Formats: sequence, structure tokens, C-alpha cells
Amino acid sequence: MRVRSDIEDLLLASPSLRPMLDAVVAEQLPRALKLVASSLALHGKTPRVPLNEIRYNADQVLADWFPNG
Repeated sequence: MRVRSDIEDLLLASPSLRPMLDAVVAEQLPRALKLVASSLALHGKTPRVPLNEIRYNADQVLADWFPNG
């Protein structure tokens, strides 16, 4: 949650960044999914859902929520 709070602080200081958030999330998602896959593999686990089907938008990333399951 700390990262979300830091991002919100940044957006308050620079609101012109907000329109770019969806593009940033889309750009960073493949990198995050690679990290998830390698972390799971390190612990001998496999994803419960196909990672290539996971999609998030900026509102979801910044909101105080977690996906079901």
C-alpha cells in the first residue's frame, strides 16, 4: 500500500501525469507478470490463472482492492 500512497502523492503534486497512467500500467504489466512467473517458479508453484490473460488499468492498480481468488 505504501507504493500506492506514494503514487497518489506524486499525482497530487503533478496532476498532469494522471492521463498517462493507463499507458504506464500497460507498459509495466508484462514486466510485473514476468516477475510473478519467476517468483512462483522459484517456489515450485504455477499460476492459478494464465498470466497472459491478466489485465489491469490505472484505477485498479491505484485502488485499495485485490482481485478475487
